[in-house]
Amino acid sequence: MDICTAGSLDKTFILDLYQSAFPQEERKPFSLIERKAVMGEMEILLITEGKKRIGFAIMAYGDRIVLMDYFAISQKWRGQGYGSAALERIQGLYGDRQLFLEVEKPVLAKSPSDGEDIPGYGAAQERIQASERQTAFGQAEASEPVEQSSASGEPEPSEQENIRERRKAFYLRNGMLETGIAVELFGVRMELLSTMPGLTFEQCEPLYRSLIGPIYHNVIKEIKE
Repeated sequence: MDICTAGSLDKTFILDLYQSAFPQEERKPFSLIERKAVMGEMEILLITEGKKRIGFAIMAYGDRIVLMDYFAISQKWRGQGYGSAALERIQGLYGDRQLFLEVEKPVLAKSPSDGEDIPGYGAAQERIQASERQTAFGQAEASEPVEQSSASGEPEPSEQENIRERRKAFYLRNGMLETGIAVELFGVRMELLSTMPGLTFEQCEPLYRSLIGPIYHNVIKEIKE
C-alpha cells in the first residue's frame, strides 16, 4: 500500500468518492479544499495498492496537531482490510503530532442555542466562496468507514445511524481514542477522536478558525455534555 499526495489525474476518482461517501451537509466545497492544499494548510492524500486507487484522506494541518478531515475507501475495496491498513499508515505519517478526527453524533436540524435553521457546511461555505476564483486541482501537487447510499444518493435515517455507529467502531478498533469532546459544526453534532490522550478543544480552535474563516464563531462551538 502507498499513500501519496494526489495529482490532477486522481481528481475524478477522489471527487466521485467524496460526493458518494459523505452527506451534503458534511462536505466542504471541494474548491476550498483545493485552495487550502495549495496554501499548504491541507493535503489530499491518495491511497493505492499497486496500480489500484483504493481511497483517499484529506488532512488539515495546525501547530503540532493534524485533523483527518475526510477518509474514505472505495465501495468495491471495503471489507478487505484496506481501511485499517491505510489508517495505520496515516497515523504513522505524523509521528508524535496529535492526529484527531470527527465522527457524527445524531444530526441536529436546528441550533439548540437559538432554534434557527443552520445550513450545512457546504451550503454556508458556498455562499462565502461563491465569488472566489476556483483553483485547479493539479496545483495541489506543489505543495472504510463510510457507505454509499440508496438510489436517491442519501442514506435513509436508520441507515445513517447504522453508518455512524460502524464508523466510530471502526476508528476505535484501529487505535483512535475517545476524547469526551463534542462540538456542533454547522448544525451537525460531532464528537472528536484522537490518537493520543489529552486533546482539548482549545488546541483544535486555531485549526478550525483557519479552515472555516470569518464565520467561525457563528458555526462551531464546544458542547458541554
